[in-house]
Amino acid sequence: LGIVTSVHFSVSNPILLALFAGFCLLQFLMFVLQKRYFFLQTTSGIFLYGLSYVSGFCIVGFQQNSVSSMTSGVRYHVLGVVNQEPQVREKTIKTIISVYQINERESWIPFRSNVLVYIAKDSVSKSLSKGDVIEAKGYANSIVDLNTNGRFSYKNYMARKLVFSSMYIPSYWLKIAERDNGFSIAKTALKVRNYVDSLYKRCCFMPQEQTVLSALMLGVRTDMSPEILHAYMSTGAMHILAVSGLHVGILYLVLGWCLFFMRGRILSFLKTLIIVVCIWFYAFMTGFSPSIERAAIMFSILAIARQFSMTANIYNTLAATAFISLIINPMDVFDVGFQLSYLAIIGIVYFSDLCNRWWNPQMLLLSKPWQMLTVSISAQILTMPLTMYYFGQIPIYFLLTNIIAIPVSFFVMILGIIIIPVAFVSSKLFGFAAFLLGKVVWFQNFSIKWISQLPHSSVMVNINFFAMLVLYSIVISAFVLIEKRRYQ
Repeated sequence: LGIVTSVHFSVSNPILLALFAGFCLLQFLMFVLQKRYFFLQTTSGIFLYGLSYVSGFCIVGFQQNSVSSMTSGVRYHVLGVVNQEPQVREKTIKTIISVYQINERESWIPFRSNVLVYIAKDSVSKSLSKGDVIEAKGYANSIVDLNTNGRFSYKNYMARKLVFSSMYIPSYWLKIAERDNGFSIAKTALKVRNYVDSLYKRCCFMPQEQTVLSALMLGVRTDMSPEILHAYMSTGAMHILAVSGLHVGILYLVLGWCLFFMRGRILSFLKTLIIVVCIWFYAFMTGFSPSIERAAIMFSILAIARQFSMTANIYNTLAATAFISLIINPMDVFDVGFQLSYLAIIGIVYFSDLCNRWWNPQMLLLSKPWQMLTVSISAQILTMPLTMYYFGQIPIYFLLTNIIAIPVSFFVMILGIIIIPVAFVSSKLFGFAAFLLGKVVWFQNFSIKWISQLPHSSVMVNINFFAMLVLYSIVISAFVLIEKRRYQ
């Protein structure tokens, strides 16, 4: 609530600092006095909530005050750091730079701003990497919204990342002032991801299989064709391509199965350590995307809780991962992926358990399809209103999509992980594994495209914010009635 409130107000840093210091002092006094005066315990709890609210408010306030926006239509001469891995497009290189100086009247003055830049593609711009310092000239423009049928605003999305301006930089106005040759974990992670991506491209797949494999395993979607992107979007299978909790969950399960023999106090501890290390290495391999970081934190907590024989309450685990994620980057609370991922997991945890209480078949041929069906329905219950609000469409065949796509993506992930060490062992084994992987990815694409071509694969539904709140009120009311009946 503090984060959400803060974006609508502009408060100076001294006031923010005084507000935060005042609440910290009040909280400390309450903590000391409640031991003597018992009636202050409730007041101390209220002040603790107040301190949490003020903390979120102040963190975002400090971030917003640290950057400035550029005046649209004005030419700027800037010095800035490339803080996002450059994306190669058809005619330009797209990235975000953190400007720290601008040149006015032949003198450099401090200026803090984040700018979305499009640089003319040539040999110099293609050699850019994250961390490089560039000197450039260009005309500033305000970021415009993309043409979408739903409520998703690209301008607001970039503003939440504290990026308020865009700039086109011709090749003759670009100069690399300094190369980043130092070591950083993020830069090393991107190098590893690029190497693994090149390894997948060596598998000699067709272009569509290559791009889907890179998106599914590494979250790289830069070269994906509009045709395959539309097919996955209209069938509700975009979560397959967005590296997220699904992929980390699959890795967690596979590692648990592979290390089933590690029992006993010491071996089970080593098993947990191996699982946690592998999860974070996968996060490292994918470039530490925010969705993977959230999933890695959550499954690490689950693995550690199981090791110490704790009852891992999934709702507390979700709350802990959300809290840690928002400390690292408070603006994640506005990210559509952040909202959808947490709603999907809460829906799966609660409603799939509810469905299994109604009917839980014991036969293997019935239980596995039923579990897949209940998980798909449960995820959609809480994410559907938000999907309708942001994207203005409902995938009609999402059940059929998930029943086919999730098991297939399971095999894609296993083969995609296996093929990495195999590439260093034997070229023949690598060729055989690449052949199998290519066929599985081809089948997944074929299935998704076939479903997208069915009649009315998606329905356009455009709702406003109030209608979305009404839908969630209905869902929450049903949840309260069910829980009340269970309690009685």
